[in-house]
Amino acid sequence: MRTVTLNRLPALSLGSKATLAVIALLSVMALVLGALFGYNQRRSQMDRLHEKTVSFAGNLAFNCNFALLAKDRARLDQLIAGVRLEKDVALVLVADSAGQVLASTDPSLLGTHLNYLPGPDAPDSTLWQPVQASLRYRAVAPVTALGAASGPEADESMFFAPGGAEANGARERLGWAVIEVSPERLNAELARSLRYAGLIFLLILILASGLAIVSVRRTVAPLHLLAEATRQIAHGEFGRTIPAARRDELGVLSESFNEMSLRLLRSRQEVEQLNSELEVRIAESTTELRNRYRELEHVCSDLRSLDSAKNDFLSLVSHEFRTPLGSIQLFSEMLLKGLDRSDTRRTDFLLTIINNCKRLTRLINEILDISRIEAGRMEFSRELFDLKETLYSTIFSLKPLFEERSLSCNFLTPEDPVRLCSDRDRIIQVLTNILSNAIRFSPPGNAVEVELSEENGRARVCVRDHGRGMRQEDIPKIFDKYTQLERIKPDSEGSGLGMTIAKLIVDNLGGSIRVESAPGRGTSFRVDFPAARPEAGETGEKPAQ
Repeated sequence: MRTVTLNRLPALSLGSKATLAVIALLSVMALVLGALFGYNQRRSQMDRLHEKTVSFAGNLAFNCNFALLAKDRARLDQLIAGVRLEKDVALVLVADSAGQVLASTDPSLLGTHLNYLPGPDAPDSTLWQPVQASLRYRAVAPVTALGAASGPEADESMFFAPGGAEANGARERLGWAVIEVSPERLNAELARSLRYAGLIFLLILILASGLAIVSVRRTVAPLHLLAEATRQIAHGEFGRTIPAARRDELGVLSESFNEMSLRLLRSRQEVEQLNSELEVRIAESTTELRNRYRELEHVCSDLRSLDSAKNDFLSLVSHEFRTPLGSIQLFSEMLLKGLDRSDTRRTDFLLTIINNCKRLTRLINEILDISRIEAGRMEFSRELFDLKETLYSTIFSLKPLFEERSLSCNFLTPEDPVRLCSDRDRIIQVLTNILSNAIRFSPPGNAVEVELSEENGRARVCVRDHGRGMRQEDIPKIFDKYTQLERIKPDSEGSGLGMTIAKLIVDNLGGSIRVESAPGRGTSFRVDFPAARPEAGETGEKPAQ
């Protein structure tokens, strides 16, 4: 069985390509001719401007001889005023041999020295140069006169004989005549000419494109119909036919195409009937499998969560309960064996057992708090309260710890209340953990600084101590429960999990906690909470959870 592979039709039809080729050829020719026309026009106009400006500069230099000799500034002003009336002239000035401007159409240049004049050894010819930092051009012509002639033949006619002067005596440079011209008018005329040429080209291009489109369409119309019908069949529109009135090869191709299209339509109808029955069965099976899969996903997710929580809890319990349980077991056995020979020793044994029991109780409570927070099962209430009063009462409750360590507390607060709408008890727990941590690591006799502020809708509590500080790489470890549990000492009063719990609570209440510390410079804790909106503070209502 032979297989014929048909390539996809191009994005543009054959007629469109032929039309675009003609238009592109005409466009390229027009652009080339337009560029040549513009270049020649520009060059011709600049040559005429050059010649005219150099001629004006030479005439002005010639006419300024006697005025420069006599220092007649009025005559110089008349001469440059006449030149200024010419088109394209932007600036006219006359300077003496030292370069000082004696007359100018721009009064601000009078008395200034020109730094672009040729040197004393320069030839006596008119210079043409562009003006820096502008689009102007400048013609600089020397103003010369004959030197003193020997003999009585010297007369004033020597000043007016350009050829004879050089032959009869040496020239003396009296000054310079400068004319600056602007090609703006010439550029405008050139742009206008180019616009007219562009309009003519556009009209020609439109007419040529129309003729090309008509000619190409009549040539490729049958192929276009066949290509369009083939494309529709490729998209699934079977049964499409095209006119087959032609008697040439294209007519035979059209008849074969129509027969193929009808056969494809009948075959597709049969396949669609079979597919519809199969799709119904597959859909029913797929829906059932999808429901079963979702149920299994929920079950697996619950099992993974429970397994992870179980592993964490068992790891913490097995790691941290050994020391206090061992101590309880040891002293209980000593009491059982009667090793407490005195009342004092028996009391010490019992106190040790009680302290280890308290330590186990605190550790269990904090582990359970962490587990509930991480599992999302801890409930947080919402109430409106003054953070300043809450912070003050928290500090006052820790007064025995301050006195035990011989520490003082510097408490800075704003005058106005700082209101929060949050869980007051949990915030007290966070503040207590942070202040206790600062007290524990502050050297005796120092002060713990506590500052409360409100800015941009955020309430901020800063607690600073002057302890030994810590390295930057150790700061993230204070919030890691596993790192803190490993650092617990047997005789420690706390579990080491206070800062871990504090961070979890702050995150769940929409706040943030940040630590800044350096070795030997103490540690600073900064806790931010979202402050209550003024509407909630005015009404006194508790927002819904």
